[in-house]
Amino acid sequence: MSLENKKINIQEDWKIYKNEFVDLEPNNSYPIDDIWHYFQEDILHANYKDFFIDLGFYGEYLDNRKGFFRLIVAKGGFGKGELYEKFLSRSTDEIKEKIEFYFNLILSKSVENISGLKYDNEEHVDEYDIYSAVNNIFIKLSDEDFEKLSTSQ
Repeated sequence: MSLENKKINIQEDWKIYKNEFVDLEPNNSYPIDDIWHYFQEDILHANYKDFFIDLGFYGEYLDNRKGFFRLIVAKGGFGKGELYEKFLSRSTDEIKEKIEFYFNLILSKSVENISGLKYDNEEHVDEYDIYSAVNNIFIKLSDEDFEKLSTSQ
């Protein structure tokens, strides 16, 4: 089974290394065996200068379609840099809106006026489950919150 990519307005200045973000919600009526590969940790990766946007699906999709999309927007690399957004959702529309927002914000250079969360290894990125430098949000989710997020409609 082959599905269309989600329509995202990608400006030509961005370099897309991978885009397998399809227009398919986690809760769908397709047989899991036909679509599980669309819900993996490496879905989309884009770069503009030192900035990157990374999207993956995390959780046990093969176990009753559990899990969520995780969007990371940062400057630097996976090991060291500045985090601007860490967003979790099961909605492809919400993810699309965030991606397009950051494509535009970064190209407009407005992000240069925002201080992100500095990190020097992967553990600091995991300090907060949901983080937004733009909206000043810092949230650590409980196990119960993760379970709700992983199975929400």
